Amino acid sequence: MTGISGSARCISVDIPGHGRSRVQSHASETQTSPTFSMEMIAEALYKLIEQITPGKVTIVGYSMGARIALYMALRFSNKVGSLSLEI
Repeated sequence: MTGISGSARCISVDIPGHGRSRVQSHASETQTSPTFSMEMIAEALYKLIEQITPGKVTIVGYSMGARIALYMALRFSNKVGSLSLEI
């Protein structure tokens, strides 16, 4: 991000289970932690991007983030202009 932040607006997002973000659990007594699907995470990211900018974005993803980015490019082609992936 440091290398391109002078020419592009960069936003880093911790997806659930990664980074330092905390997820509020509404799990039942039998379920110890919340479950997230790729579809749920992609939808949440799409909604976030919609609030930030009306245009298309470049998504950079590594490992699971790259898989989510690829899913988003297929599902939300109206919002994803390009990808930079490392799997």
